[in-house]
Amino acid sequence: IQTATAFKSLPCLAIQTWIHQIWSNLEFIDNHPLATSTILSNFQENLLWEKILTDHPETPPLINLRATATQARDAWRLIHEWELDRQELTQAAKAINDPFIFNAWRDEFEKNCKQSQYLTAAEIPGLLAQRIRLMTNVSILNLPKNIYLYGFDELTPAIKSLLKFFELIGIQISNLEFDVKSH
Repeated sequence: IQTATAFKSLPCLAIQTWIHQIWSNLEFIDNHPLATSTILSNFQENLLWEKILTDHPETPPLINLRATATQARDAWRLIHEWELDRQELTQAAKAINDPFIFNAWRDEFEKNCKQSQYLTAAEIPGLLAQRIRLMTNVSILNLPKNIYLYGFDELTPAIKSLLKFFELIGIQISNLEFDVKSH
């Protein structure tokens, strides 16, 4: 009888899925104040943006609420992914005499999220390192010793910051590239 050998498959996840998986694991491990927060789905986030746009007195009357809510959600995501400074955005809008109503909507959105203990998917990468940093025993997270990145043309600053944090706690980050010419 021949002995067969097999290799254990390595977990291969989209980076956002993996980040959310770690966040979910943290909910059962630490007592961080954010542990009880609800992460909004895209649909829930859009509904909240629509409510804010509807209720805000400066929202133009003929605005397409659904489309504008989606654009506001996308702007919120980009602000977090690219780690844009809130004050710089506000000053830039003032410098060109733009009323930049998004700032008012954003402030209201943040207030609503804080009061209701909501988080958005865009905020998780930036908050994850903060939560892990406060842990006394990181090993219980069962983080990998190596992370292999594959298929990224560009990483956002928020993901780069998170990966840099993982390197600081001893995880090796490698970027794998696929050679299209040889295949």
